This record gives sequence, C-alpha cells and structure tokens, in this order.
Amino acid sequence: MPMRDARRPKQGISAAFSEPTSALRSPEDSLTLWQWMSVSWVAPLLSLGAQRQLHEHDVWSLPYDFQHGRLHVAFRDLRGSVLSRLLQANGLDLIVVSLLGLLETLAVLAEPVLLKQLLAALAGGPETQRLAFLYAGLSLVVKLLNAQSSIFSMWYGRRAYERCRGEMITMIYEKTLRRKAFTFPSSVDDPAPPGPPSSGATTLAENSADEATDSEREDAESRPRSWTAWLACCLRKRKPAHAPPNKPSDAQPSGPASTGKILNLMRNDVYEVAQRFWEFASLFTKPLTFALSIILIWQILGPASLLGVAVLLAGQGINVFVLRAFVDVQRVRRGLTDTKLQVTSQFVEAIRHLRWYAWQNAWISRIFQSRQAELSKMVLGWLLMRLYSFVNNLTSYLFPLLGFMAYTLVTHKRLTVDVAFPALTLFNTLQDNMRQLPELVTALLNAKIAMDRINDFMDEPDKDDVDEVAAVRGPLGELHLELQDATFAGPAPTGRSSATSRSPAHQGYT
Repeated sequence: MPMRDARRPKQGISAAFSEPTSALRSPEDSLTLWQWMSVSWVAPLLSLGAQRQLHEHDVWSLPYDFQHGRLHVAFRDLRGSVLSRLLQANGLDLIVVSLLGLLETLAVLAEPVLLKQLLAALAGGPETQRLAFLYAGLSLVVKLLNAQSSIFSMWYGRRAYERCRGEMITMIYEKTLRRKAFTFPSSVDDPAPPGPPSSGATTLAENSADEATDSEREDAESRPRSWTAWLACCLRKRKPAHAPPNKPSDAQPSGPASTGKILNLMRNDVYEVAQRFWEFASLFTKPLTFALSIILIWQILGPASLLGVAVLLAGQGINVFVLRAFVDVQRVRRGLTDTKLQVTSQFVEAIRHLRWYAWQNAWISRIFQSRQAELSKMVLGWLLMRLYSFVNNLTSYLFPLLGFMAYTLVTHKRLTVDVAFPALTLFNTLQDNMRQLPELVTALLNAKIAMDRINDFMDEPDKDDVDEVAAVRGPLGELHLELQDATFAGPAPTGRSSATSRSPAHQGYT
C-alpha cells in the first residue's frame, strides 16, 4: 500500500529500483508518494524486459493485498449475497475510483469552457492578452490533473479487479468442493419414455446410432448455400436446425451445475464481473458526461440544440428494444456454452470407451452441433450490437449537424469562432461517449447475466446442509433391506438348465 507507515517492518519487500525477483514482494507495499505518482518503480522491470524475455522468476510476488489465500480467508467471513460481499470487501477502492472518475469528468468538461473564454479573450485585443495567458495556464493545469488522476484510477481499479477476481475464483472453488454431490442429468426437460428401463450401454448405443443417423441427414441438408440463406437461418425465430439436445430455456428449472458450467463460471463469468469493478467509475461518469455535455451545448447554442436532443432521444428509444432482444440472446448463448463445455468434457473423459465401441464420430458430431448453435447466437448478438452502434453513431453525427443548422438558419445568428470551436469540442466528447455507450451497456448486461449464474451456483445445497438436516431428524437406526410382493427365479429342482421355478416371497420378507 502506498504511503504505509515507515515504522512497519519491510522484510520480504523489494526495494524500489532494485532488480526484480520472485523471492520478494512487489515494491508497491513500500513506496514514497512521488514514486507512486510517477510509477517510476516499474523502471527496472521495463529495462529488463527490453533486454530479454521475462520469466516467472523475473517478476515480483504479489503484495499482501492481492494474494488469494489471504483474500479468501477474509472474504469467507463476510455475509450476504455475492455482490454485497464483493462491495463490502472492495468498497474503499470503489469509492476512491468513483471520486477520481468524477474529477476526470469535470476536467474533461472544463476544457471547452476554458477554450471558449480563451478564444473570447484573444478576440478582445491586446488589453485582454494577460487574461488569455491565464486561461491557457488553467487549461494546462486541468490537463495535468486529469492525467495524474488517470494514473491513480488505474492503480485502484487494478487492485479492485485483482481482488474481486481472486475472491470469486476461490469462492467458486470452495463451493465446488463443499456442494452436495449430484449426478448430472442427461436431460432435464425431456422425461424418460414409459416402459422398463434399459441398460446404460444399450441406451448409449441407441443414442449414438440415432445421432449418427441425424448427423448424416444434417450433412446432406447442410450443403454449401448462399450467405443470405445462412443469415436468414440465423435470424429466423424458431428452434435452430443445429440446436444441441438439452437446450436450456428460461421456462425450465435449472438443474445442478455441470462440470462445463463450473468451468465456464471460472473462465468467463468471473472475469466479466471483475472487469466491471475495474471500470466501476464509468458506470456513472459516462452518463454524467453525456448529460453535462448536452447542458453545456445548450448554454452555447441555446434553444437551437433542441432539435439535436430530440434526435438523440429518438435513437435511445429505438435502442431499448434492441437491448431487450440482446439480453435474451445472451442468456440463451450462455446456456449453450455450458452445454458445449459439458459435452466436450464428457467426450475427453470417456474417449477410450467411445473408441472401443466406435462411437466417437457420433459424439464429435454432437459437439459440433453444440458449437454451431452457440455460433448462431453469437452472430445474432453481434448483429444486434452492430444495429445498436449504428443507431448511436447516426444520432451522434446528426446532433452537431442539426444543432448548427438550427443555430444559423432558424435563429439567424452568426457562427463565430468562440461558439463553433467549443461546441465542436463538446460534440466530439458527446460522440466519444455515444461510441462507448454500446460497449458499456453490453458489458453491464453480460455482467448481470454472469452474476445471476454465479448466484444460482452458490445457492446449491452444501454437504453441511445435508448433515444438519440429518442431525435434526435424528439417527437413522439399524439399516435393513426389505422386499415386499417380490418374486424370485432360480434353477428348477429337476436339474434341467433351462427350467426355472418361481415362488412368491413372504409378506415383509427381510
């Protein structure tokens, strides 16, 4: 931690500007204020990387604030939902990042205001020259503050990201070991057909034969076709032709997490949520910059900017429906990814037995079907986000055009330098926010879906819960096996191998 108490021991901490080694912790645990502000303590690592390739022993160990073991011990003592525990553990970093983000927003919006005053002072002649130098100096100070605040935001955002990621990964790993053991169902929503159950080998053989037949039929149907037909197939609102079995839906109850889902939680969902902690300030600085930019444009152009504001509101109204469709597509795609990972892991685990019975082709076809269904949803989601970006870009480019047109043609005012350039600066800031808004919305929606999936996994019963229920019910007592109304078959007393005799069991026979 920067600016730590100098009286605290420094054993195990690498000194600043010393040769980096994995035997010592990062110098971040003991830095001066200037070293932290200038990030000069990274110079030895950069110079070593410029000379040769870096290896694991060339990088410092993580500071105590980043080590997963210590984070897990402290994180498991917190109570509440996953999100509330993450906020409790990383709330201080988020507050600092939020304040720094607010400072950066004010610095960015102060630049066009100072530019307007600077241009007005320059147009005033020699008597306002000193005032122009003052505004120019203030602009330089604002830019320096913005740059330094960005460095601080990066450090605190990185710490929040690393801590959040480590806490969730260790939490999911512990839950995987503690949760109640389930046999993953092969089909959740398809009930078994009536009749006597068949053996596992016969069922697998029949399924493999059916899958092989389906694969041949699909290969015959999926001949090369035009890209327009393929695009129409992706956009068609029906069950896809290559949809894998056991397709998840919102209506069906979710079963226990499979190995593929747990792997997907650690590999994708955890990083989606942790990344939002790194970019936590943008959750409110982007909308704040958007609103303040419109207000400043109103102050410069006056009522002439109403026409551009109306175009922006109309574009956002269209995007609401696009985002709803995107959320549905993303939720289905996550389920398809879980299915693909589960089928792939089962194939890898049982590859030897599948090759013995020559069933590997049917399973490979099943994996490709799952991947094809996943890719179809990915393409559909990509198209929806391109539509969202197109509407945003169109409205952001129409805003300055309509604003200047109304300012000159409707209000009949002269577009001077001190009005045009500050307005263009604000328009550029607004356009940058409009371009980043689709990515921000997409990231938030993905993070929400990921958090819901993590919560569902953490809500599964633990082994301790089962033991507590058994303790409440009391001891089970003496175990015995009881058969009622059973019939036994055995060799006939005549000695013939094909003859059998059947006799009913006594009532309550044990």
